[in-house]
Amino acid sequence: MKHAHPLIRISLLLACVMPLAMTGCQSAQVTENLTAQYAGNDLDSQMNFWHSLNDKKLISNDEAFHGALLFYCGEDHSKNYDERVWRLKEDGFLPDSFFGAENEAITRGQLAALLAKMVELDGGVMMRIFGTTPRYALKEMVALRIFPTSSAQQVLNGAQYIEIMGRIEDYQVNADRKANAAELDASQKKQTQPSDESKQPTSDENTSSNG
Repeated sequence: MKHAHPLIRISLLLACVMPLAMTGCQSAQVTENLTAQYAGNDLDSQMNFWHSLNDKKLISNDEAFHGALLFYCGEDHSKNYDERVWRLKEDGFLPDSFFGAENEAITRGQLAALLAKMVELDGGVMMRIFGTTPRYALKEMVALRIFPTSSAQQVLNGAQYIEIMGRIEDYQVNADRKANAAELDASQKKQTQPSDESKQPTSDENTSSNG
């Protein structure tokens, strides 16, 4: 998958982020939504958004989706939460059955499924059979060490969200690098192989053989 990387490398912000810490399973509402404050696509807005997330105890669906779009496209022109959800569904990153509320805390399983689709993660046997569900997407993300060991229903705080987004960005950069290297290798091999025309005998060779 090729996409525009954001102007800000998310991983560069991790220096100010605390290590991952586990949070308990709960259903919670986020009272303060940073997307409303820092929804712009300019450098300052994106910097303020990522830095402000670090101190949050819970990440809302709206904040998580805004950050995911910044990762995937480098910008987010959605005017509100409904537009973000519509866009993610239109691109196949969210299932049509998703109806999570704007300020509802996103679960690790939901975020894992969203990111797995964005980076076109093949996954293991179970994910190929049952699809990119929150449960199996999270298992794959844990195996890749992008997510910490946890359950699909666990929520996450701001520091954890930034850490995960930095890791998924590193994963995508490495995947793109490998894909480009494989494409270059295939192109070089093709250039060194003789063409069908070069295999055909020349007119002089035909005359010599006939004589």
